[in-house]
Amino acid sequence: MSRFKGFTLIELLVVLVIVTIIVGLATLQLGGGGRANQIRWEFQHFADTLELASDEARLSGNNRGLALWRQDIDAPWRYSWFHQLQGQWVLADEELDRVFAGGQLSAQFEADLLIEDEAVLLPEDVKPDEPIDTPQIYFFSGGEITPFELTFWMERDNSQHYLIKADLLGRVQLLEPDHAG
Repeated sequence: MSRFKGFTLIELLVVLVIVTIIVGLATLQLGGGGRANQIRWEFQHFADTLELASDEARLSGNNRGLALWRQDIDAPWRYSWFHQLQGQWVLADEELDRVFAGGQLSAQFEADLLIEDEAVLLPEDVKPDEPIDTPQIYFFSGGEITPFELTFWMERDNSQHYLIKADLLGRVQLLEPDHAG
């Protein structure tokens, strides 16, 4: 009759090493995207902000606008938010309206904008002292959005891109590289 009262230290260490390896592999599989995950999050956040602008315009009764631009061909894309005041488009006050303060996308991308299936030339030489004064995309108080497709290309010769689409009814969606092309 043997007297088995527990596991040896070696057996416990072997199990601990196996569990550590499995957890490490699972972490690499699920969360190892690094830069790719950051880029995806940035585009998802941008698409969510567009949808929020549509909701805010409808709920507040105030039209909103968005302009995309950059200071030169090598600079990141920036965006500015507008609201309509007495029939004029006015830049959103970043101190009063932090949600719709202007911003920039962190990574270097190329961008194409189609509005109602027509290509729109995005400004690429905006001077800091001569800001954009008119939006390209409109979010109306009735819930409508200018129908658009905004494509961000990682590299022009690479088919991997993100596509943000909006329809007239205010639906905004982000299509990721596997589904965008």
